[in-house]
Amino acid sequence: MNFTGKNLLKHIAIIMDGNGRWAKSRFKPRIFGHRNSIKSVDAAIEYCVENSIEILTLFAFGRDNWSRPEAEVADLMELFCKTLDDKTPKLHKNNVKLKVVGDKSRLSQKLLQKIYDSESFTESNTGMELRLAVDYAGRWDILQAMQNLIKDGGFSKDNIETLTERDIENKLLGGVAPIDLMIRTSGEVRLSDFMLWQLAYAEMYFTDTMWPDFSKKEMQEAVDCFYTRQRRFGKSD
Repeated sequence: MNFTGKNLLKHIAIIMDGNGRWAKSRFKPRIFGHRNSIKSVDAAIEYCVENSIEILTLFAFGRDNWSRPEAEVADLMELFCKTLDDKTPKLHKNNVKLKVVGDKSRLSQKLLQKIYDSESFTESNTGMELRLAVDYAGRWDILQAMQNLIKDGGFSKDNIETLTERDIENKLLGGVAPIDLMIRTSGEVRLSDFMLWQLAYAEMYFTDTMWPDFSKKEMQEAVDCFYTRQRRFGKSD
């Protein structure tokens, strides 16, 4: 079956959930689950590269996640640094462009340097774009977009009627590309303030599989489900 136009899957986003519960079920600390989730990240990236997906967005760390225990947050940030070191050469080899989106003001200088190095190393790549959402939230993204529109002097009460969706989209750190398929693992059925603007017409796929157990097979099942959906974008059948 051929899919073209608006029915073509171009952008997949994943809320990678269940690492802590996966570890707890094995009587291990939560960081054990986070560390064992990297293979699932690899599988998702490989699947998307192999199937010519244009954009893969992964929800790596939400703004609300700062409220987790300090030790867990520190472990996550260290794991992020190590993963960037380990995986950036492979991303580059596979022509993948890396982009980290979110509020970077609370990240350590060490992590900021790793992000800068990885983004710079892959910026000329022309294949799939891998977007990692770090210290990100959808409502915050829309708010900062509006604040920056005002700060830039482009809009005031005198010309607010001329504001367009495109003006807002151009200020969104989460990017302007609409998400076609959103996957959430671990059985939770909610958006958790993720990419609210970009998810406007996305197809949702929820699975009970914990993220460390998510494989290419699971990804294919989600994609197969996507292609059973009729996407009308507000229009009649």
